[in-house]
Amino acid sequence: MRRVGHNRTAVVVISLIVLVVALVVGVRLATSGSEEPAADTTPSTSPTPTPSSAQTTDVVVPVYFLGASAAGQRLFRTSQRYEAPADTATSVEGRLQAAVAGAVAGDSTDSSRTSAFPDETQAKVTRENGDVTVDLTGTDLEASGDSGTPEAGALALQSVVWTVDAVLGEDTPVTFTVGGAAVDSVLGADTSTAVTKGDELSTLGLVQVDSPGPDAVSSPFTVSGRAAANEAALTWRLESQDGSVVQQGTATTQECCTFSPYTFEVTAPPGRYTLSVSDGDASGGGEGGGPTTDSRTVTVS
Repeated sequence: MRRVGHNRTAVVVISLIVLVVALVVGVRLATSGSEEPAADTTPSTSPTPTPSSAQTTDVVVPVYFLGASAAGQRLFRTSQRYEAPADTATSVEGRLQAAVAGAVAGDSTDSSRTSAFPDETQAKVTRENGDVTVDLTGTDLEASGDSGTPEAGALALQSVVWTVDAVLGEDTPVTFTVGGAAVDSVLGADTSTAVTKGDELSTLGLVQVDSPGPDAVSSPFTVSGRAAANEAALTWRLESQDGSVVQQGTATTQECCTFSPYTFEVTAPPGRYTLSVSDGDASGGGEGGGPTTDSRTVTVS
């Protein structure tokens, strides 16, 4: 009988030990679970990293805009800084797209230089085997241009053609489409065939300032461009922001009465100025109506 009682006591003790061990293990497991939760298998909703192709960089391109002249609305060459996709900005196609889009939108740093295309018009440029096509999207593209005449529409198209040629550095006819489809006219001007450059003397302002561009320059700086000036004579002046004349002088083109190059040097202290170059001929160089002037904002560092 004593042996049986002794065995029962041993069983009870062992059972208690097992229970205590189980409790300790359970507490540790519970604690461990709270500190290290199971891996989350829910799909991540984190934003997808933006590819490098979506990044932009600045590109400086030549762009022709409409402006007032002694002979009416003409085209003036400008130098514009635009943002372009970083992966195409340095390519010919990327520069073409930036320049043509700016010409159509009227995106100019000079409020006197504008576009005759309707507001919100957009342009997409393609270049294949040397052929350039500009596809336009927007409203009222088959109506006449800015002043309601086919002539104004033709000048709007010329702003694109001259811009394309300036970027490429060669004469290139431009095919215009609307919404991806061929059209016989845009803004009242004929587009049934590719559009080529118009005559310089009847399309461009008679004075064109090509440089300096939008970047800051150091003094002295060189001014260059082309002009069709009577007696090859030009006048120029540099004005401060309050309109006072800082410097002024004269220059000459290489030839008289036809577009030819000119260049001169200007010295000025650091500041922001307006540079104006005129043909300086009160008779308007044979066309009447007074002199033609082109201007450029210049920052001297």
